[in-house]
Amino acid sequence: MGEIPGLETMGDKGTRPIIIVFVSHSDDQVIGPGGAIAKYAKQGYRVETVICSFGERSHPHLKPEVIRKTRVLEAKKADEILGGSGVAFLGLKEGHFAEDMKKDKERLLVNFVRRLRHLRPKIIFTHSPYDNHPDHKACYKLLLEAVEQSHITTEVYTFTVWKIVNPERMTTPQLVLDISREFSLKIKALNMFKSQMSFLTYAQLNNLLYLGVYLRAFLSGLQHGVKYAEAFSKVVRAGQRTNHSARIFVKRGSA
Repeated sequence: MGEIPGLETMGDKGTRPIIIVFVSHSDDQVIGPGGAIAKYAKQGYRVETVICSFGERSHPHLKPEVIRKTRVLEAKKADEILGGSGVAFLGLKEGHFAEDMKKDKERLLVNFVRRLRHLRPKIIFTHSPYDNHPDHKACYKLLLEAVEQSHITTEVYTFTVWKIVNPERMTTPQLVLDISREFSLKIKALNMFKSQMSFLTYAQLNNLLYLGVYLRAFLSGLQHGVKYAEAFSKVVRAGQRTNHSARIFVKRGSA
């Protein structure tokens, strides 16, 4: 059974604690946990990002290989700004994740489970199942299935891209990160995705997403007495015992 293109580019385990960010599209990792990536990287964590698609649908007037190359380069530049340790692309078809995953599910799971067992990440960040985008839901479902099959001990936290408030935060434990010092890096990284700011694409819709980045960070910060914050909901997996009202607030100097 062959390797999934992209997963084999994730590095060897090494000695640093590992965090994996598993997202659908090549700016989701910045829109969602961009501050977390920068914060944990500063603390010495190795943060690996896995992106399911190249995002060819954002520029249907261009050849797929052209926009693919552009979006890979943008993601790598953003990752360097945040201090991440690398970006891998799975190459799933944007808008058709569920179909692609169904056709190639066994190979995807076998390879992903193998990498999880090898890397044994301390934390995984991924999409909330409550986000409206079908690719986000499919991404979350694949990740959770792989984690369950890997039998590793890790914490999975979710974030939203399309919603200002994650509905899960009302009923699940939370991780809240003070990203006041990292927020400028998050915005700088977000600005690397210039292909998503063209008026020839769905720029107006994307601009709403970028406005949401500011609004989410400001409101989360306001709630916790800091300038900017990112809030994540913990996935409580089968067999786990936890306090559903628990909240971990990580301030500036720690992670």
